[in-house]
Amino acid sequence: GQGKIMVKGEKSNTLHWMIIVVLLALMVAAPVYVDMTRWSQDRNIPGPEALQRHSSLLTPICWIEMGELSEAEAVLNSGLQVDPANGEAWCVLGLCHERQGRVDEAIEDFQRSLDLIPEAVFRDLARMSLARLLNANGRTAEAGTQVRLHLLEKPDSRIGLRMGVTVAKAGGDTGAEQEYLKRLISSEAGSAAERAQWNQRLLEIAQ
Repeated sequence: GQGKIMVKGEKSNTLHWMIIVVLLALMVAAPVYVDMTRWSQDRNIPGPEALQRHSSLLTPICWIEMGELSEAEAVLNSGLQVDPANGEAWCVLGLCHERQGRVDEAIEDFQRSLDLIPEAVFRDLARMSLARLLNANGRTAEAGTQVRLHLLEKPDSRIGLRMGVTVAKAGGDTGAEQEYLKRLISSEAGSAAERAQWNQRLLEIAQ
């Protein structure tokens, strides 16, 4: 009994310290976030509602990182009952369900998140997570659609281009793979070794 109490106390202390570190990081990043974010037509900074939504996700994100997935899921589900239109929360729930191996639910979570977030810090995470999960489960055509949608919004996204190479190769679409590889190389992404591998792959495709 005493051993369990100590472990629980240590876990609680660890969570508290993680939250403090994340809060300090947010304090540093806040001015940049305020300058770059447009959350409505008549305001140039995110309102209190947007900031509150993000801060409410700190605890479940910490739980996920600590492997306490049941606790994270409970917090997220509780919040979504109050605010089912919180697209950011659906994204984090998708990450939680993915860690739990509940792939179909995770895919639905990410799709719902994308439906609810017109533009937000979690949108790219949701889109790329969805593409990765779809590709890993043999749904390469759907994964390719998500990659293309992401690159329409952010044509120079190196993460998107890397995902495009992976998905195109898995689906046997050498034309798309070639395009993504060329764009990656021209963007000067990756290390010298990675660029050498990409050039080698281009040569293989051309043969």
